[in-house]
Amino acid sequence: EASEGTKTLQRVLEGELPVIAQAWATQDIRTAVFLKEEMAREGFGEMRIVIDAGAEAWREPAMLVRTGTAVVLPPMPAQGRTTDQAFFAADCAKVLQDNGVVVALSAHDGSNPAGRLDVQAGLAMRGGLTRAQALRAVTLAPAQILGIDGRVGTVEAGKDADLVLWNGEPFDATSRPVGVLVGGHLVLDPR
Repeated sequence: EASEGTKTLQRVLEGELPVIAQAWATQDIRTAVFLKEEMAREGFGEMRIVIDAGAEAWREPAMLVRTGTAVVLPPMPAQGRTTDQAFFAADCAKVLQDNGVVVALSAHDGSNPAGRLDVQAGLAMRGGLTRAQALRAVTLAPAQILGIDGRVGTVEAGKDADLVLWNGEPFDATSRPVGVLVGGHLVLDPR
């Protein structure tokens, strides 16, 4: 019988589980995508690649669309350069969305208040995303990337009831979460 590791690798090669490659700069993004293409050419299956921290993904949207590669964007740095010196364009999320790339926004470690997910959505809107696109990038798109969108990512009957209640428009600088429901249970009471 095959080991757990072998079974997991088989699931990756069949595209059931994604390969999440942290690739900030253009060359690293290209390398990850070329690996996917080479594996397919050699008959190893159709891997699903997700680029995490794809700060320079805006430079290669056609390649990402061609290969069905999704992108998780890191928090927007104040000066436009990441710690890896990748250039993160202010309209990165918009460029990717406009070209048909599935884009999720991320707070990564979440320890920096400027990197909070709601702040990242607001910055993506400043870069050109609509409010609806920004909301999708923090709800449905991550669920799709992880393959759990049948359970979470939108408010629908039969899905998990995890909701955040805001005191204003989500992603506005003056809005704050005032209530949280997890699994339909109130865990942060606005009263």
